[in-house]
Amino acid sequence: MAMGMKQIKHFNQNYQELRQLGKVAIGRRAGKLKAGTIILFAVDSQGKILAARKMQGVTVLAKFHPLPQYVNEDIHYMDHYHP
Repeated sequence: MAMGMKQIKHFNQNYQELRQLGKVAIGRRAGKLKAGTIILFAVDSQGKILAARKMQGVTVLAKFHPLPQYVNEDIHYMDHYHP
């Protein structure tokens, strides 16, 4: 239980940091037998990605890591074929 609370605190901290940059888009894929994933994108009013972070793992020990390859991309042009 304590580890789950620590992960929630880690999520909230990362969300707040990105929220200071602009709006935050959140994407997730639940994992039952394999790792689940949560992605956070901070975007400006034009849809330009200012910061991106990903948390992936099967345990509560998973942490967010930066995704610099998405910075300065337009979130409107991202889809399954153009990640």
